[in-house]
Amino acid sequence: AASLLDAAEPKTKTRIRILYSLHAPKQDRPDWPNKGFDFVPVMRNINAELARRCKGFEFVSSEATGEDQAKAILAADQAAGNIDGYLVYQMNAWNRVVQTIATSGKPVLYADFQYGGSGGFLVYMADFIRKQVPNVGFVASSRIELDYMVTSSHIHFLAYDLKGREVIPRSIQLTARLMELMGVRGMEQLKQACREQVEAAIEQKQLQRQSQWSESLAVGRQAYAEAIRKQLGPRARRRKIIPGETCCHLRESEAAYRGHFEGKKGCLSLENTRSRNLSFTPSTI
Repeated sequence: AASLLDAAEPKTKTRIRILYSLHAPKQDRPDWPNKGFDFVPVMRNINAELARRCKGFEFVSSEATGEDQAKAILAADQAAGNIDGYLVYQMNAWNRVVQTIATSGKPVLYADFQYGGSGGFLVYMADFIRKQVPNVGFVASSRIELDYMVTSSHIHFLAYDLKGREVIPRSIQLTARLMELMGVRGMEQLKQACREQVEAAIEQKQLQRQSQWSESLAVGRQAYAEAIRKQLGPRARRRKIIPGETCCHLRESEAAYRGHFEGKKGCLSLENTRSRNLSFTPSTI
């Protein structure tokens, strides 16, 4: 069956480096999970599952203990020019690897190995969010399906409750393909292109909300919308393909809600609040 992102697939495989951030393949010091913990079977399982589930991708894996090794790996990748994105796995808590990889400008997915890497993952993730680093996304899951992600710049969730959706590598692939279609070669160029589109829309007074992008399951050619509806099956039974000026939208008609809620939502306003004076007295046991 066709994938939801088939329309975005490039002709060549997307090449992703999996970078494990850890002390050693077999832990040589007291730290989470425990001294002597063998990461080799864990990494082997992750590599095998990604290769099995994601046939359209090529994965290469490496290990790094900190910034120096991360810089060496990144420099080699930049010289070769054959890596499209990164999946950085925080296996131990405080190894600083992802910070260096984030400077690459490539799409980076940052994953937590629960509970071994969770302390550093949470701290480093919060720092990326505060700084709104645009090319870093996060995933934390005890399952190899890795079924959700969030980006540091917008805190958007990309969620599937189905196995085999390959959200992580396909998210990297979609970003890379978007940059290819727009003719940009880095995140700074991508941000500049988006900024120019926003400024052009403001200058042309195109300030109205474009609901087709936020309320549709699919936007594109008729054949593409029909393929997505077919793939979704019963979940799309109430969705219709609505022709637009330049493309079609797969979405639910607004009329489906108006019959139930029109005339009943007027009370939902800023004036429907009530103030109450509450006082709390500490209790003793």
